[in-house]
Amino acid sequence: MKRTLRYHSRAQRDFVSTASRSMEQWGAEQTRRYLDVIEAQIQRIVENPMLGADAELPRLGLRKIVAGRHTIFYIADEREVQIVRILGQ
Repeated sequence: MKRTLRYHSRAQRDFVSTASRSMEQWGAEQTRRYLDVIEAQIQRIVENPMLGADAELPRLGLRKIVAGRHTIFYIADEREVQIVRILGQ
């Protein structure tokens, strides 16, 4: 059974903010390549949620994985992967 992917509203804002900052600093082509790195890592999480490490935070089940210079925080179960935040280093 394939898991569905859902973005928390904060994660959506993080992604848009990352794209905006990257566009200002690096331009469209580099921004697209970098966002592709983040999106590919998210796809890997959907396929295998245990790739990430335990985030060791108070929220039970929160995991994290690095994508470029960002860390993706997520929660997964058998049906769904929820992207909680995408934070720059």
